[in-house]
Amino acid sequence: MRKLVIRPNGWSVSASVRNDSSVGLLIQRPHHPGEAEFGVLPLDSADIEAVERAGSGVFATRFEPPLPRVLRAHATWSGTFSRPGRLSRARYVRVELGRFARYGSARGPVPRRFRYITDHVLRLR
Repeated sequence: MRKLVIRPNGWSVSASVRNDSSVGLLIQRPHHPGEAEFGVLPLDSADIEAVERAGSGVFATRFEPPLPRVLRAHATWSGTFSRPGRLSRARYVRVELGRFARYGSARGPVPRRFRYITDHVLRLR
């Protein structure tokens, strides 16, 4: 993540995602074809336990440039994702990237599916 901007009327994240594995990664949001689980995770606390309590994030509706459906081995996507609207109840946020799944019949050290949530947490006023 390079930059996170929270405004009263929306938010945006500038980031890069690099697939350092030897297998392709499917970028997906199950049961929502064409969407991805890239967004912000509103939290009530800065502690790591708040992530477990939070459930799912507020996912982006715009990607510039568009996300690839599959992030090939050793490939990188770099751009901005965003969504209009207010994060009304959030006191803190982290950035969520995912969901990723191994593409095709690939096997190896990469989990079958996973998401990434940043270590950095931003306190909102």
